This record gives sequence, structure tokens and C-alpha cells, in this order.
Amino acid sequence: MLVSIIIPAYNTEKYIRECIESCLNQTYKEIEIIAVDDGSTDKTLEILQEYSDRIKIISKENGGTASAINAGIDKMSGQWFKKVDSDDMLYSNAIEELVNATKKVNDVKTIVCMSEEIIDDKGTKIGENNVMYDNSTSNCKAIVKLIAPEYCIFFWSFAANLVHKSIFDDVGKFDEKELEVEDYDLALRILFGGYRYHHIPKII
Repeated sequence: MLVSIIIPAYNTEKYIRECIESCLNQTYKEIEIIAVDDGSTDKTLEILQEYSDRIKIISKENGGTASAINAGIDKMSGQWFKKVDSDDMLYSNAIEELVNATKKVNDVKTIVCMSEEIIDDKGTKIGENNVMYDNSTSNCKAIVKLIAPEYCIFFWSFAANLVHKSIFDDVGKFDEKELEVEDYDLALRILFGGYRYHHIPKII
């Protein structure tokens, strides 16, 4: 079961090394890592190239996060998609936990969701996203609360989910016109596309 980790990156030289290292340090080894440099003007691409023997690198003109993720999706070999933002880090057991949960659920129409810690720029924990329902008043989350409140965590963060690649055939990829809410947009299409969400309260 090959998992493709897609890392969209733009001017994140401060964080990208830790992000890549956390993905390489997974206990689950059937992974490919695809880092997409979205036209960075700092040393992001230079740092990525240090890992060229262990990860796939795509370099493109700046087009926004959605376009970077989609470029990675187009090149992925795995049947399972995992997005990791370039200022995120995975615990070493993250992919293993997601894969094990997916095998138990045994349904590609079910997206496995786990939980996450929030850290500051020094890596200090400042909070958690570990409940299915939160008190956000943002418009996107308000819509979800109205139609499916038990799924709110999925809209809070795409970072702690594992998604089967077939989903993109069903509902499309990330909308490249959405420059700030591409996760929410796709999540709504997924929800209305008949997919289910299964939350496991483990922080990964």
C-alpha cells in the first residue's frame, strides 16, 4: 500500500528541512515523497535538492498552493494521498497509524482523520485539534456545522487525513482559483460527493 506524501512549498526555508526529515523518518516505509517548489525566491529549492536521492522534486512557476498540490498529484504513484504542508511535521508513526486505520475501515469512500498539535515557530506546543466539533465562527465551518457538525475537524485541517486517489476522479482536484481556502473547497465537494469521515483521536 504505497502512500504518496505531497509537500507544497513556497519560501519556507526556515521549516522545510524539518518537514522533509519528519517524512523520511516514518516507521511505515512504503511511501514516496514529492516536494513541489512553487517558484520560491529563497533557499527552499536549494534545500530540497539536498534530498534529491530520497525524494521527488518538482519545480514550477508560482501559482499558489492548490496548483502545487495538483502538480504533485499528477506525478504520484501511490493509491493513497497524504498532504503535508512545508511548515508541518509528522510524528514518526503518523503514516503507520493512518494506514492501519484505513485497513480497519476498509472502504476507499471513507477518509480517515486523526488529530494534530499546534506549534509555534520554535516548535513549542500551543494547542491541539483533537475533537470533531469546534467553536469556530468562520463561514466555511459554519456551513459544515449546519449540515454535518460531526465532521468539523476535517475542515479545520487537511494535514491529518489520508485520502484514496480515486477521490480526485470523483470530485476533482484542488481548485487553483482558490488561493486561501483550497482545503475547505475540496472538503465540501468531498462531503457532498457521498464520502464518509472516520476520526481517530490520536495526534500524529
